[in-house]
Amino acid sequence: MICIEIGQAQTPPDTSARTTSQPALKYVTKIDGASPKALIKALEAALPLYTQRKDPVSTRAALRSRMDASIEIAREVLKSQGYYAGRVLGRTIASADEPGTAQVLLSINAEKRYEFAPMTLRLKAIEDASVYEALTATAQEVYSTGEPAIASAGLNLAPALLVRLRELGYPFAKLSKQTFRVDHATQLVRPVIDIDTGEKSRIVGLSVSGLSTVEEEYIELLASIEPNSVYDQRTVGGIRDRLIATGLFSGISIRPQPAASQEPSALGEPDLQEVILAVELSEAKLRQISAQFGFSTDQGFSLESAWTHRNFFGQGEILTVRGRFAQLEQGVTTELALPNFKRLDQILTIGLGVAREDTDAFNTLRTTASTILERQLTRRWAVSGGGRLEAQRVEDDLGRRTFYLGAIPLLGRYDGTDDIFDPQDGVRLNIQVTPEAGFGDATLFFVSNDVLLRGYKSLNIAK
Repeated sequence: MICIEIGQAQTPPDTSARTTSQPALKYVTKIDGASPKALIKALEAALPLYTQRKDPVSTRAALRSRMDASIEIAREVLKSQGYYAGRVLGRTIASADEPGTAQVLLSINAEKRYEFAPMTLRLKAIEDASVYEALTATAQEVYSTGEPAIASAGLNLAPALLVRLRELGYPFAKLSKQTFRVDHATQLVRPVIDIDTGEKSRIVGLSVSGLSTVEEEYIELLASIEPNSVYDQRTVGGIRDRLIATGLFSGISIRPQPAASQEPSALGEPDLQEVILAVELSEAKLRQISAQFGFSTDQGFSLESAWTHRNFFGQGEILTVRGRFAQLEQGVTTELALPNFKRLDQILTIGLGVAREDTDAFNTLRTTASTILERQLTRRWAVSGGGRLEAQRVEDDLGRRTFYLGAIPLLGRYDGTDDIFDPQDGVRLNIQVTPEAGFGDATLFFVSNDVLLRGYKSLNIAK
């Protein structure tokens, strides 16, 4: 007999595990031990127990893991501050002040701070005592024997030595190895530096690429490299600064590279490797147009506009044409600045202008011409001098008259600020003396003086 049962199938019960979210475990951290305040601050800035407080832990095992990670980091922080014999222990207990909150106790014993021992320096293929003396002096600027063995000072040592070597004629110097030998018996840390200096080199020329409108001759003028001069990184830095100051380039790269052919040295010392400076440039946008509209009750509507080209003839010449067009006054001025005129750090500026003013009382036509030569004497001091001529024709109730005015402006400028573009500290002083003479209905001679002093002091007020 066959029996068939028809009915609705039953769904088996869900036996999968149900997860429930666990509440975050609150904890507080306390550091025990007689440790300097600076060390405590360094630990609080580095340990996950502090930096990850906003990331909750759900179990004591997770809290223990965070504590163990903090202990390892604390030991490294101690070493970085010179406490190589320091010890760190940790444990968790229930907080007596806050029920349901765990307390993490870090016991830190910093012990005595280790000190720096004299550096051990090994230079590959160099026996020149003067090089070792120069590098030793550089090392003493970074750290001194007997100072606390702070990691930042030790890590800054090798870069400072490489910079000094590149100033001494070794453009291809590179770090081979750097170690710090810790002697727990004497509690001293000795930096051990191995450097492959490469060959001492002399500069024999430039290789310029990336130019489209700027003439290569102008780059050579800005570089002003003495033939066969010993390589000096400071020379390269000066070239870069002058290229930046032109405003002609959006990208600048200067790299030393061995010359294709090597000739005997003419410097009176063993043959030096010949290098050229590979200058790679990207030109910036050279033209600018600006305009400004205005209205005033005495002048009415006005439009002021300017057009500037920062490389007019191919050697960084700056040509600016300005115009002012108002209901009562109209005028156009043209100014041409020739940077590095005849020599570096010297600017010749030539200006021409024509202006007309028409009022109910008089009409004036004014023409001006000026020439100013400015020279940068030092980083702080600059002087300038030149001449200015002005011819003015006036028509009024008395008829038409013509006046002439000549001036010789002489200017001395001092800049004692910390930053030319964004000064925060220091003073700026301008002293100008201008003998002037006027001719027309009467002859006049006079001298105008102008003194301008500005002071800057940052208040460091937190916003």
